[in-house]
Amino acid sequence: MPTMANSLIPAPKDWNEFEEIVASCLRIRWKNKNISRIGRSGQAQHGVDIYGNDDSGRRAGVQCKLTEGNLNLNIIVDEVLKSEEFLPNLDIYYIATTARRDAKLQEKIHLLSEERKTMHKFTIQLLFWEDLIQDLTTDLPELNKHYPEISFKNRNNEDNKKAHISKKSFILFLVVLLIVLVYLIAPADITSALSSSSFILFEHKWGLILFFIFLAFVVTVLRISDSKFTEEREEHYRPKQIVSREKQPITTTVYDSDILDNRKWKVLREISIRNSTEYEIKGISGKVTFYDNDYKVDEVYFKEDIIPPRKGIRIEKLIEQKKQGNWDEFHTEIIIMEHDGKVAKNVKVFGIHLIRTYFFILNRYNYIRIFGKRILPYEITWLRMKSRDMWHRLMFMPFSWSATDGLNKGLFWIRIKRRIMQVAIILLLVCCVAYATGSFFIVIVKLVVFWYKSINLILK
Repeated sequence: MPTMANSLIPAPKDWNEFEEIVASCLRIRWKNKNISRIGRSGQAQHGVDIYGNDDSGRRAGVQCKLTEGNLNLNIIVDEVLKSEEFLPNLDIYYIATTARRDAKLQEKIHLLSEERKTMHKFTIQLLFWEDLIQDLTTDLPELNKHYPEISFKNRNNEDNKKAHISKKSFILFLVVLLIVLVYLIAPADITSALSSSSFILFEHKWGLILFFIFLAFVVTVLRISDSKFTEEREEHYRPKQIVSREKQPITTTVYDSDILDNRKWKVLREISIRNSTEYEIKGISGKVTFYDNDYKVDEVYFKEDIIPPRKGIRIEKLIEQKKQGNWDEFHTEIIIMEHDGKVAKNVKVFGIHLIRTYFFILNRYNYIRIFGKRILPYEITWLRMKSRDMWHRLMFMPFSWSATDGLNKGLFWIRIKRRIMQVAIILLLVCCVAYATGSFFIVIVKLVVFWYKSINLILK
């Protein structure tokens, strides 16, 4: 029996669209949502278009080849050589292509992969168009995203959806029927009850207006927080190579990647020290220091006898403590080295300052919970960080008073007045929220009690 995967789903004509399809297929195949594309057109990618951890936890690089005919082995070898410069070091390398399966090419790739395995280098695998479509058709939303013209409905999902709609419709029908029956029994009493209900609503109209304005504002902020978090999470998981600002006499490249070790997420830090000159560097030793808000959080030492021109060394370190993984600045300090026949000591190569994403700071998901149960679908990490920043700006924080030192009394009193105004604004907002929320709950209680008594009187 033919399946959708066996049917002729056409390959895309655009390379950008093809890379998106490959990324979707790999997310499905490896059950990993953190598969991401590398860079953009015109940037050096070192033979890797897509990067992420596969279903075995290996660091996998993927090269996408949009071809009309058969794939050439020489092209694959060229891409493999480029990918050896990619950071972090790959464990396995995939070639994803729109070409049909080729037994001869597969045999050559298997031999090449086994040869590299004996040299302790990453292995190579091929993903043909048939393999990609086989994965894509197992996830209908992803398939419809790339091929909206293909309509294939999941019968089970449709039946469940219809059953859910039928249940809601039945409950609504019962409520309407009850209202109609009560109205037929005592129309005058119902009219009077509706008039009294509108009077209760009108009595607390300003509180209700404030409450719904506040509710709309909260929902809007929560949605913004959720969308911001999604953007920053994708940005965080997108591999980055962070290169030092200064590139003489050495260039430092830092790469942090998340790995799962013994069921715990840890950071694998890879540092590349590259000789950027035309001379040999001999007897070099030093350290790369990482800072978080000007506080030193980690140091990685290195030492090498000789670094040839335009070559480099790599250092790996597994970070287990969260505070070492969070950094926003790094610098390279060379304790001693011999370069161009001269000995240099205490050379500092300045790195770069980063602005971390909120997800990178917290490294976990945050939802509004009551007794451990999530009550809203919105992620509030972005909101928490923004609220913390506003709290530091509004309230009495130590850094706000550091400039006075008890000397400038004029500035001191200006700050006192500003703090009083800020506290007054906060108290006003709290009172408005309390008034609006109180009015809403009072109206609800009054309406419930009133309608309970009215229905009892009508039924009697």
